[in-house]
Amino acid sequence: MKATILLFFFITSFYLKAQTFLDSQYYIVDSIVTSSISNDEMQLIDSCLNLYHTEKTDTSKINAINTIVEESWNVNVWPKYNDWILNFSKKKLKEIHDEKLINFYRLVVSQCYNNKGFYLNQTDKKEEALQYYFKALKFLKLLNDDDNAAYILLNIGGLYSDFGDLIKSLEYYNKALARFTKTGEKYGLATAYNSLGDAYADLSDYSTAMKYFNKALAIQKELEDDYNLAITYGNIGNTFFAEDNTEEALNNYQKSLEFPKKTNNYETIATNLSQIAKCYFKLEKFDTALKLNLKSLHIRDSINSKSGIVYSNMALAQLYRKTGKIQLALQHGTKAFELAKKLGYPMLIDDAAETLSLIYEKLNQPKKAFELYKLHIKMADSLQNEKVQKQKIKQQVSFVFEKKQELFEERVAKQREDSQKKYNTKIKAEKHEKEKQTLITYFISSGLLIGALFLLFIFNRLKLSRKQTQTIEKQKLVVEKQKLTLENTHSELNSSISYAKYLQDALLPDIKIIKNNFSDVFILNKPKNIVSGDFYWFKNINNTKYLAVADCTGHGVPGAMI
Repeated sequence: MKATILLFFFITSFYLKAQTFLDSQYYIVDSIVTSSISNDEMQLIDSCLNLYHTEKTDTSKINAINTIVEESWNVNVWPKYNDWILNFSKKKLKEIHDEKLINFYRLVVSQCYNNKGFYLNQTDKKEEALQYYFKALKFLKLLNDDDNAAYILLNIGGLYSDFGDLIKSLEYYNKALARFTKTGEKYGLATAYNSLGDAYADLSDYSTAMKYFNKALAIQKELEDDYNLAITYGNIGNTFFAEDNTEEALNNYQKSLEFPKKTNNYETIATNLSQIAKCYFKLEKFDTALKLNLKSLHIRDSINSKSGIVYSNMALAQLYRKTGKIQLALQHGTKAFELAKKLGYPMLIDDAAETLSLIYEKLNQPKKAFELYKLHIKMADSLQNEKVQKQKIKQQVSFVFEKKQELFEERVAKQREDSQKKYNTKIKAEKHEKEKQTLITYFISSGLLIGALFLLFIFNRLKLSRKQTQTIEKQKLVVEKQKLTLENTHSELNSSISYAKYLQDALLPDIKIIKNNFSDVFILNKPKNIVSGDFYWFKNINNTKYLAVADCTGHGVPGAMI
């Protein structure tokens, strides 16, 4: 027992001595092993720390350290500096009272919470990641920061997708899309389209997924966004592969691989290598598939991507089994299976169990093969239930979200159309104004020329015009007097006729009397002119009712009046 303890102590001491750590006093964080950092990363850290130690203000110091967080992909480095910024900023929020500084630190804290959520998500601690995303969202609400809040909503939607809650996932993606559309933030808009494409691909609605991926792709090309172009091309490749179009899938995976090499995004590089290998395996180009899978596994081991390690080992196990190298297949299949069980992902366990079962079958070990096959069936049943559930969700999504999305897109299209119309109208108005100014200039010039030519003629005609004007004025006075006389005569005639109308109306029987004597009666009296040459008459004599309607043809109005 003592010998074992001494041996353990010796090994631990040797291990600790073998590792060299960065000086925490200068580098402000603990336990960063120098051997885990590349030369380029070391230069980045040194330049940022040099700036940190020379800057005078706290905000500048934070910005210097934040450069490490934003530019480094090394999980042994950036999360520690992110925690340092978070702790420093939370402490400052308790001390300061200036509103601008408070808002600055609130934004920094929200970013740090988002980064922690990202890191926890990458290390498969998704429940914790979700909590940090909600914390980030809470701070952004205080700032009324729609753009950054929209990014957090995307992250939350992604986690709900991982949890299998696609309804909530799509809900958060659409919330993010609405905010990005409102603010016009193109980078975020492309990310939202990509996320929605992922969700619909997960529902096996590949046509809708492709529609969103292509929208994302168009914006990312415009922005020259290499990082996300790699992701979108990878997603399009996955969609083609799911539709059994291996050639197009391979084409898009290879496009995807071009971009992360520029940014040293090792996770995406490893994923792309694995996806390309998958295509070559399907095309039965096993040597190429083997090289790519080994490269992918090496990268995933170095960045400790656990689910990625499972996929790479499983791909190698399937490849070695296919090419008859059963012992190597067993070795990688076992690794994949054990790690899949630790992670607890049913799909990974199902695939690993099936692969390992086939390997044991080749090794003539039916008992182990059968046990793993039973586990495979159990997991497959679970996944089938999940598939059925997804189908139900898909139906719900079609009912709830697609209509909403159509209306949303119609509204967006209408807004864009209106904006374009306003722009076109403005351009047209400006063009019209220009043409108008040109015409005005032309006409002014022409007018001046014509005016000069006819100036003498006008002057000569002026005297004659004055004489004619005087004559016209006299004639006008005569006409005015005649007009006044006619108007007076007309007015008198109208007054007489109107009075005749008044008298005629007084002579005609009251409609009320007629209605009192008949149950269903009406009178339609529409004179051609003001007064009428026709009349109606009624009399009730000893309960005998006399009703007459008369037309005084030839006698006209006087006859009717008499």
